[in-house]
Amino acid sequence: MADPEDVEVREAFARFRVESLVDSPGPDLARVRGIARRRQVTRRTMLSVVALAVLAVPAVGYRFVGHQAETPVDPGPPQQVSGLPSERPSEEPSTAVSTSSATVQKPITRADILAATLAVPAWPAKRAFCSSGEVDLDKIGPVTTEQQLSVGKVISVDVDRDGDTEAVAVFSCGYEDSVDQVLAIGRDEQGGLRTMARVVASGDSDPFTDVVDLRPGVDAAVDVYIYEGINLAGPEYVEKQWRSYGWNGRQFTQVGGPRQWTPKAPPTDLGVAVTTAPFGAASNGVWTGGITVTVTNAGPNRAPGVYLELYVTTADSSGLAKQLKVTPECTTTDNRLSTGLVGVRLVCHQPALASGAGRETSFEVRMPVANGARVLNATASVSSEQPGVRIIEDTGGLANWVSVPLPAPPG
Repeated sequence: MADPEDVEVREAFARFRVESLVDSPGPDLARVRGIARRRQVTRRTMLSVVALAVLAVPAVGYRFVGHQAETPVDPGPPQQVSGLPSERPSEEPSTAVSTSSATVQKPITRADILAATLAVPAWPAKRAFCSSGEVDLDKIGPVTTEQQLSVGKVISVDVDRDGDTEAVAVFSCGYEDSVDQVLAIGRDEQGGLRTMARVVASGDSDPFTDVVDLRPGVDAAVDVYIYEGINLAGPEYVEKQWRSYGWNGRQFTQVGGPRQWTPKAPPTDLGVAVTTAPFGAASNGVWTGGITVTVTNAGPNRAPGVYLELYVTTADSSGLAKQLKVTPECTTTDNRLSTGLVGVRLVCHQPALASGAGRETSFEVRMPVANGARVLNATASVSSEQPGVRIIEDTGGLANWVSVPLPAPPG
């Protein structure tokens, strides 16, 4: 029997996943799904690097299992590719649902969909328990461990160019690691809702599982933002692509965007070590100390790039009166907990590192005296990456996560 607390947490993840795709940019959904995958590996722990970074722990390295999600850069509309069929054509026969008329129908909303009975195509074998066929969506209710079907983001696109917009919606099955299908929904001659066709879907053999966002495309197309499927935590580990799909009168086919994933680079065995230089006497209201991060590559392959994360935070998770300054900054964001501002997170994309090579990076830490003399933690993690594509899973034996204290400055 499932632990009631465990069930409650899983259902909370499910609700947040659905709400993220409905109301927020795509990366939020990717983050919650990454957390959910991470949770399957470290059951009931659910500690992100942020939480780990603020704990006072010995200077001991251990394997790192996930990173916080970064907001991906929108690559813009995909490049048009003409005339080629979709990699995954619709498996369902099309039903004509839109006809030209002098009266333009009002757009179909998510609320309309949730009040309708619609044909939902079959799910992959691993999600066969989810409702398919004619489904009364008004009766499905919220996602729970027993009921895992949900409707996410809905956009309006006139996919058949008849003057009336169709709704394009993400249907998902699952409360942690879900699979998705994108459906086009139009109106029949009586004004009721009917499923027009499936645009694209996760499948048993498809290499992607996450549909993270939708947007209207060029020339009546539907743009779908997808994440490459991989059994790891966090969206940094996967490639992301916008792909475009257009209606040809019978089914949706791919009309733009990449048609395959970038081949994965071979794994490497990276390690990380951190040393600190103590704070000196205060000058101009600031204590200055140092952190040196050493990254090594035990091979057997060259790392195409290095993804380095560094957290500098209060050791006891207490809030700061004034923010720390860590340079070089790389990409720097505030690190906040319920106690308030606790430090900074830096993400550094570094050059390739040959097998057997090492690299040191020195950081200066400036802490305002207004914070009071206190111990900080320097927490670093490192992974090999294909720049601009994905982080590569590290399967070697070296510790690629370490946290060490930066002693309090002189009083």
